[in-house]
Amino acid sequence: MLINRNLFRTEIKSSFYFPLRITLLYLILGGLWILFSDKLAVAFTNDFETLAVIQMYKGWFFIIITAFFFYLLIKRDFKLIETTQKELSESEKRFRSLFDNAPLGYQAVDSDGKILAVNKAVCSTLGYTEKEMVGKYFVDFLKVEDKSIFEEILKNIQSDGVLGNVEFRMVKKDKATAIIAVEGKVAFTNDGQFKQLHCILIDITERKKNEADLIKLSSAVDQSPAAVAILKRDGKLEYINPKFTQLTGYTFNETAGKEPIQLKPSSMPDEEFKNIWSSIKAGDEWSGEYYNNKKNGEFYWELISISPIKNTETEITHFLVLKEDITGRKTIEKELIRAKDEAEELSKLKTNLLGNISHELRTPLVGIIGFAEFLKETELDVDQSDMVQKIINSSKRLTNTLNSILYLSEIASRENYLNKEEINLAKHTPMLMFPFIQAAKEKGLEFSILIKSKKASAVIDDKLYIMVLNNLLDNALKFTRHGKIEITIDLVETGENKFAAVKVSDTGIGIAETDREKIFQEFRQASEGVSRWYEGTGLGLTLAKKMVEAMDGTINLESEIGKGSIFTIMFPAIEIPEATEEIADDVSKESGIQPFRILLVEDNFINKEVTELYLKDIYSIDHAENGEAAVELSRQNHYDVILMDINLGGGINGIETAKEIRKLNGYESVPVVAVTGYAMAGDKEVLLAEGLTHYLAKPFEKQELLQLLAEILIEN
Repeated sequence: MLINRNLFRTEIKSSFYFPLRITLLYLILGGLWILFSDKLAVAFTNDFETLAVIQMYKGWFFIIITAFFFYLLIKRDFKLIETTQKELSESEKRFRSLFDNAPLGYQAVDSDGKILAVNKAVCSTLGYTEKEMVGKYFVDFLKVEDKSIFEEILKNIQSDGVLGNVEFRMVKKDKATAIIAVEGKVAFTNDGQFKQLHCILIDITERKKNEADLIKLSSAVDQSPAAVAILKRDGKLEYINPKFTQLTGYTFNETAGKEPIQLKPSSMPDEEFKNIWSSIKAGDEWSGEYYNNKKNGEFYWELISISPIKNTETEITHFLVLKEDITGRKTIEKELIRAKDEAEELSKLKTNLLGNISHELRTPLVGIIGFAEFLKETELDVDQSDMVQKIINSSKRLTNTLNSILYLSEIASRENYLNKEEINLAKHTPMLMFPFIQAAKEKGLEFSILIKSKKASAVIDDKLYIMVLNNLLDNALKFTRHGKIEITIDLVETGENKFAAVKVSDTGIGIAETDREKIFQEFRQASEGVSRWYEGTGLGLTLAKKMVEAMDGTINLESEIGKGSIFTIMFPAIEIPEATEEIADDVSKESGIQPFRILLVEDNFINKEVTELYLKDIYSIDHAENGEAAVELSRQNHYDVILMDINLGGGINGIETAKEIRKLNGYESVPVVAVTGYAMAGDKEVLLAEGLTHYLAKPFEKQELLQLLAEILIEN
């Protein structure tokens, strides 16, 4: 208002007072001069000549005196005008600075909606320059949907002169949309005509987004499937969502302002509840599962969690309580536990059943294979010898099938316990090849072993490795009619990694590319159905792949129809120090071994007879039919090796017998070999853990038994 008064005063002075004062002053001075100039001259002198001179020059005196007074007056007024103009300029600068730098956006538009002025806040919000906005119409910056709204407002605003808080969607220079709140007032001319509309513009885009987020969060809490409660700092209930009422039966009016005891599960002791709340008030979170009851007395299981809500200064302002009905889950868990117990019981029954099947099938196979081999060594005609060989081959095939089915079942049920050890494949593998060399020779095939690296070693399970080789070599012998079979052992480098590689190659029928995936599937063969070309269960390669992968290795196949196949097994390579002790190259030369004394503990007469026939003329052998007899014979004699059957019928079993013999003087370190039909994965480890030193699964061949005894006796 100060600026307006100064402006008003300045206008009045310049347009009315200043000319009036000049005129009045001139009239006053002129009148005074006419009235008193002659009297002053006479009073000054009576000389006529002097008075004539004064009379002649008194007009000039009047002009000089009047000019002096006019000068003083005009100088004063011009100084006042200069001061006023300076104040007006400074006021205008302050107003312009306030206008431009105001934190709120400001604009002025005329009656047609044309923008007359905008400040920096508006330009900053929308991204335009002042030049780009002034002279344009306000609707040019609105979304199409909002243009008609502003035009309607502009028509009606001239009556009331006020623009209420209206939200418009404005298009920014970068084409983004900003939500702007506009509020304004119309300035009218003196005659009541629309002069301009002064508007304040506020960017509320972020506020709108936050409001939408709050609505979304509020809706999420209200519609949450979990019961939600919010408590004040003092622990009194402030909010619950509909699910809370649905779960507990309590309404908001029944819980508002109540103590947190309303949230205590009925099964929770009071002291525990106090301790929990002390911990929560200290800033800790808590959760637990409790049995609780609803308002109507119905019981249910709930998962409840409580956590503090903190402000930006990390001060606790509220507590968040979440409750979830887990009655169904608890029921399922109970059923799962029951099902798990039943499954474990069934698993035990299955394991026992498989163990018994294994034992009952393997034990008679010892007699079948053993006596067939002895028959073959007698004088037979060609037909008889062929029939005996077929008995041996059929028995071995039955043994392999039994092994495959049992091991596949164990691997599928994850009961396969690995017993890994460091093994030099270059030294160990040739020792396993004797049966296959013989079989290849009988079929008229060449069989060779090529050692490219004597350091090819890996950490593997020896039992599984032997089974893998047996399956691959059985296939090679089965599908190769002429040519050769070759084993290659080498170290292979792939980047920075080294692998111990074992290749089994043959010149057999080969495998088509379309069948390469199929042959590794359970019970699948390249030829299937009633028209299949070769016998077998289709489990050999399945087992080989599963066993190799269980030992962290890989198995690959290269093959060409009519030219043969190459199976390559690769294990991560390790380095094993050179052994200082060497085993005899030819372990089949049993005849050079001294007649050591061996105790055979076996309740099956046929197996006892076969084993004695295997060892006659090589070792001195005594027999005990049960555990008690074995302990008594061991007390009377000293044996270098004990061959112990595990299932001895009645009385103590083989494990208990071995423990009793260990108590005898001189038997602390005597080798005790578990000779058993329990040949499932894990059986060997269990028996060795019980104190037996070696393991031989039934059925076994003569060469296997002699080789094992030779190794044991050389070691000892």
